Amino acid sequence: MVDTYHVRIPRELVKEALRTVPRSIGIGNRRGDVTMVLKGGNSYYGTGPTIQYVYDIDTGERRPTDYEDIEKAALSLYMSTLAGSTLIHDVGYMDMGMTASWELIEKVGPGGHFLMEDHTLEHYRDVWYPKVINREEYSVWAGKGAKPLREVLREKVRWILEHHRPEQLPKDVEEKIGTILKRASNEVKG
Repeated sequence: MVDTYHVRIPRELVKEALRTVPRSIGIGNRRGDVTMVLKGGNSYYGTGPTIQYVYDIDTGERRPTDYEDIEKAALSLYMSTLAGSTLIHDVGYMDMGMTASWELIEKVGPGGHFLMEDHTLEHYRDVWYPKVINREEYSVWAGKGAKPLREVLREKVRWILEHHRPEQLPKDVEEKIGTILKRASNEVKG
């Protein structure tokens, strides 16, 4: 089904495609030698030509990459790796935002995927936005003062130190922690 802005692929067609897709795919070099096998557990990283410069979609200009761009790229690479992506090309190419329950994570298990799960189809539009790392477009971030991540982090730490008051642990929990610490200390001492 197609409307003005979206193409909707029927659920059964997606399930069938995922059921029949190969479990691994070989990618070769110019001579035809298989140099990478994309399958569960393997992650390969491909660089792109844009690491030194960023294209600002608001201004249409190419500008030098700054620390904020590098921080965003590193986070995207890290999250793609944790998600088990097998090929991560042009840092940030794969997008994140899926949510899952512990039960679903256990059900799918290592090397599996969440694409055929009803939970994914119900939640794939849910997006989590970080509170510390700025994910706004460069021009928006720059228009708000271009505050570097290290400054944002300092402010957050200061706020926590000034305002956060942890809840008192129940007495039985404190006693259990004390017992564990005492046993660990004795083990270290020999």
